[in-house]
Amino acid sequence: MPHKGLTGRIQKWISTRPVNCIFCDEWSPSEVCIVCEGDLARIGPVNLRAHISRLAKRPSALRAVLAPFWYTQPMPRFMSYFKFRGYRHYVRVLAPAMSAQIVHFYGKEQLLLPEVLVPVPMLTRKEVKRGYNQAAVLSESLGNILGIPVENWVRRIAQRNESHKSTFATRELINHEFEFFNYFASSSAKRIAIIDDVVTTGATLLAVRNAVPEQHIIVDGWAAAFTPPPSFRLED
Repeated sequence: MPHKGLTGRIQKWISTRPVNCIFCDEWSPSEVCIVCEGDLARIGPVNLRAHISRLAKRPSALRAVLAPFWYTQPMPRFMSYFKFRGYRHYVRVLAPAMSAQIVHFYGKEQLLLPEVLVPVPMLTRKEVKRGYNQAAVLSESLGNILGIPVENWVRRIAQRNESHKSTFATRELINHEFEFFNYFASSSAKRIAIIDDVVTTGATLLAVRNAVPEQHIIVDGWAAAFTPPPSFRLED
C-alpha cells in the first residue's frame, strides 16, 4: 500500500517550485496555470495495460501501465522540449502529475508500490550527444517524491531499422534489445517499475520487461504520456 505521507510529500515538492506557468510563463499558484491546464488531456488513475495488449495482440506481461497525460497537443510539443532542447526543468510538471496518479492508483487497487525504479536506457552515443536521458530525469524526480530508489540496471545492446515511422503500427516496431546487468548482486527487489517518457505501442516497455532475468518479478510500466491508438476516442 502507498505510504500515507506520499500525498503530503508531493504537495511539499510542488510548493517549493517557482510560481510561473511552465507553458505560458504567466504567474500561477502552480506549475501550470488554469488556462494551460485545460489544454492538457488528462488520464485518470486507470491501468492502460489493455491498450498495450490490444496493440501487441497478446496479453501483456506487465502488471500495470500508468501515464497521467494523453500524448495529444500540447503534450508532443512539451515533450519535445523536455527531450531534445534541454528543458529538463519540465520534469517539475511531469513528476508530480505521475506521482499523484501513481499514489491514487496503487491505493485504489490496494497494490504494493514497486521497490525499485528502472529508467529505459538510451544508446550511449545518443545520451552523450544529448547530455542526459529523459527517462532517468523522470526516474530521479519520481524517486525523490515517492521515496523509491532508482537503479540503472538495463542497457540497450542493439537497435536496428529505426526509420520505420510511416504508420501507427510501425512507429515503434524497432528491434529493441535490452539486457539487465548487476541485477542479482545489487538487490533482492521483487517489484520494479520501468520508467519511460512516452508510450506509443508499448513495444519498449515490453522489450525491457522481457529482459528481466527472473520472470516471477512483478513489473509495472510508468510513463509521462500515452499515445492513444487511432481507433480510441479520448472521451472513452
